Amino acid sequence: KHVPEEYWRTLTQKVRNNNDRPIYQIGETYGSYDLIRSYVSTGMLDAQFDFNQYDAAVSAFAKADSDYANLTETLKKGLEYYGHHHLMGNISGNQDRARFISYASGDVRFDEDAKKAGWTRDIVMSDSTAYDRLGMLQAFNMTMPGVPVIYYGDEYGSIGANDPDNRRMMKFDGLSDRERKLRELVRELVKLRRNSMSLMYGTTQVMSENNGILAIQRSYFGEQTTVFFNETGLILNMENNNERFRESGTAINAIVNEKNIQIKPGNFMILQMKNEKMK
Repeated sequence: KHVPEEYWRTLTQKVRNNNDRPIYQIGETYGSYDLIRSYVSTGMLDAQFDFNQYDAAVSAFAKADSDYANLTETLKKGLEYYGHHHLMGNISGNQDRARFISYASGDVRFDEDAKKAGWTRDIVMSDSTAYDRLGMLQAFNMTMPGVPVIYYGDEYGSIGANDPDNRRMMKFDGLSDRERKLRELVRELVKLRRNSMSLMYGTTQVMSENNGILAIQRSYFGEQTTVFFNETGLILNMENNNERFRESGTAINAIVNEKNIQIKPGNFMILQMKNEKMK
């Protein structure tokens, strides 16, 4: 940011001329879609952190207002501006923002100065359902077009207000039960992302965004991956646990019983189906 266009072109040329391997360059620019896109071009940056999509996701998942319209509109606008197979960074957080999980838990309010909050009081964890909220954000980032970017500590739910409170020491051990479970879930999501053609190259279709349910499907030939988000407050049946699913389906973060595959309230689930030729 605040760097002339000529500099990026010169830097990119020198970096690529002096390396024999692919280089991925991602930048950080606040502003309009046109301004952000102006730096993403041949000979310049490959991508930018997608703050517009992040802000919409924070509103949808941390505020839990049951309204997904702004998030889906932002998703579609990003695809329109950057392309359906873009490399924009789907961020879970940033050093210039309070931690997502602290907004979701209510320990940092949306209507306050988050930087001041970190200096004037101890930010703690007062609502453990915030771990589920952060799981929803991670699931969204891992299943949408773009490159998932995990801000350190967001894989287990590091808390904090704005800078410098959001730069707490990384925890490699001594995690709480909720932190450990979230980290394991994020590992599962990363593995799914790395091994799913539909999530890397598939089409993107919003299947539902009404009545507290958001469903987005990614498809690549015989592989379909659908991510669901549930703000209804109810456990809902989303798919039959039939022979076809048992033979070629995968469920993540779902309740699976003899008859149905269900989604938990205030949470997400992912279903992936592959036809026999894809297996």
